[in-house]
Amino acid sequence: TGSILHSFPHNHIVRSVALSPSSDRIVTGGQEKKARIFDLGKPDAAPDFLGGDATTTCHEGTIRSVVWVSESVTVTAGEDGFVKCVFFFVCLERCVCIDLSISATLHAGGGTCAIAKP
Repeated sequence: TGSILHSFPHNHIVRSVALSPSSDRIVTGGQEKKARIFDLGKPDAAPDFLGGDATTTCHEGTIRSVVWVSESVTVTAGEDGFVKCVFFFVCLERCVCIDLSISATLHAGGGTCAIAKP
């Protein structure tokens, strides 16, 4: 119908949104430097924050891209030149960081994740 079903709170511009493979969660990232995961089954619940809590940023620069690599793995790329891979089956706070020394954009599809210079 085109009507808004729910609005997810952010304090600044959202640059990237990705739907999980099972379509039950979204991950968002943007100028707040925080990556949030919202449970679409509980839209009024507080989001989980990648890399910590609501007071912790995920990147030092704007998050340019977020993607789901699999149901339990999401990847973020920020203007700080880092790509962060978060494994949910371990915990939301465990990140594997790769310093690319460039700003990056992520593209996911077909079970792969490609990193490209914008």
